[in-house]
Amino acid sequence: MKKGITILIAIFMILGCSACKQKTKEKKKTSNVTQSDLKTANSDSLIVYFSWSGHTRDLAKMIQKETKGDLFEIVPVKAYSDDYDTVVDQAKQEQKDKARPQIAYHIDHLDKYQTIYVGYPKMEYSL
Repeated sequence: MKKGITILIAIFMILGCSACKQKTKEKKKTSNVTQSDLKTANSDSLIVYFSWSGHTRDLAKMIQKETKGDLFEIVPVKAYSDDYDTVVDQAKQEQKDKARPQIAYHIDHLDKYQTIYVGYPKMEYSL
């Protein structure tokens, strides 16, 4: 079981890295989990993710299926553009400015989780 989870995490990170390289034309369809949804959850593991194109979301759901963990999407208050080049430029500027964009929902009780998986797209460029 642990070997399977380790393999899923490796896949999660590898594919997550390529998520920003691909353009997507379809509008993101999400069902955001709010803090109140997590209060009723019974799992001891949490999968937290940010997904611009949907690739990281798909991988997070695969991990959820294996771990039976709670799923939480990080959603920025101000949505990012659907245009890849615009998002890359914005991400570069945010990193340069050491910006910390506000997020719409927060997790109050992280201490109830024994394991927390974090997934996000990796931007590949030099500043």
